[in-house]
Amino acid sequence: DGAAVLANGPTDDGYQLPVQGLEQARVERLCSNFSSEIATVNTSGHSLCLRLNTSEDRPDGKGKAWLAIVPILAWGRAAGIILMICSTNKDLKDRELMDGIGVAAGVSLANLLQKDNLQDALSVLRGTLDSTADGILVVADGHRITSYNKRFVEMWQVPEEILLDGKSRPLLVDFILDQIENAEEFSMRIESLHENQAIDTFDTLRFKDGRLFEAYSQPQVIEGNIIGRVWCVRDVTERVQSEQTIRRLAYHDALTDLPNRALFTDRLTVALAQARRTHQQVAVVFLDIDRFKTINDTLGHPAGDDVLKAIGAE
Repeated sequence: DGAAVLANGPTDDGYQLPVQGLEQARVERLCSNFSSEIATVNTSGHSLCLRLNTSEDRPDGKGKAWLAIVPILAWGRAAGIILMICSTNKDLKDRELMDGIGVAAGVSLANLLQKDNLQDALSVLRGTLDSTADGILVVADGHRITSYNKRFVEMWQVPEEILLDGKSRPLLVDFILDQIENAEEFSMRIESLHENQAIDTFDTLRFKDGRLFEAYSQPQVIEGNIIGRVWCVRDVTERVQSEQTIRRLAYHDALTDLPNRALFTDRLTVALAQARRTHQQVAVVFLDIDRFKTINDTLGHPAGDDVLKAIGAE
C-alpha cells in the first residue's frame, strides 16, 4: 500500500536514513516516480536496478545513487517490495542476489504472519472454550493433558497443579472417580477406550453430593490419525431436577402428593391392555371418606385439606 514498514539507520556510505523509517512523503514520491518499474517487478518477480537521477530521490540530496527494486515473494506470491538505495550498483545489479534477498524476506514474513495468525487463532479458541458452559478436556495419546478450559476446573474443582502437570492424567482420573457414585462403571469405560479409540462415548455421572453430569467424548483426529480424545462435560443437575419436578406435578396431586387422575388413567390403560393380552381381569377399588362434607362444612376447607393429607400419608 506504499507505506514504509522498516528502514535501516545511517549507512556506511553516508546516507542518513531515519531509524524509525522513511518519511511517508518520500516513500510515496519514490513509489510514484518509479510506479511503472515497480509494476514490472511485481509482474516479473525479478529485481530491477536503476540510477537515481534527481536529487530529491537520493537520501542525502546529493551524490550518486542507485535504486534496487526487489520483489518480496512468499511461496511464489508477491507480499511487497524492498527499495534498496546505495552509492554503488555493484551488488544491486546482481539479480540472483537481489532475488534471493526478496525470497528470504518473503519466507521470513510469511513465517511471522503464520505465527501471528496461529497466536490469534489460539487466542480466539481459548476465549471460545472459556466462554462455553461445558467443561472441556483434551487428552493426547500417552495420557498427556494438552488442553482444558476454566469451566472444567470449576465443575470438577480440580487443583491446578494436577492439570498443569501434563503427565498427571492418572491423578486426574482418580480425583474424578473419587467424586462419583458409579466410579467402577466409568472407570471400565475409560479403560475400554484404550482398545476402542475410534468410538464416541456418552455417560451419565452421578455425584455423591447429588449433582448429575453428562460426559461426551470423541477421538481427536488430524489427517486421519487419532492423536487423542476430547471430553465435553455438562452439568445437568438443575435440568434433571426441573424435569422431575414438572413430571411429578403433572402426575401427582399438589395437596396430598398422591397420583392424580392423569396418572391413574395412564396406569389403568396399561393394565387393561395387558389384561386383554393375557386374558386376565383388572380390579379397581374406590375409597370414600365418610362424613368428609361435614368436616368441610363445620370446620372449614383447611381442616378438610388436613384430613386429606393425613389419609394420603397413611
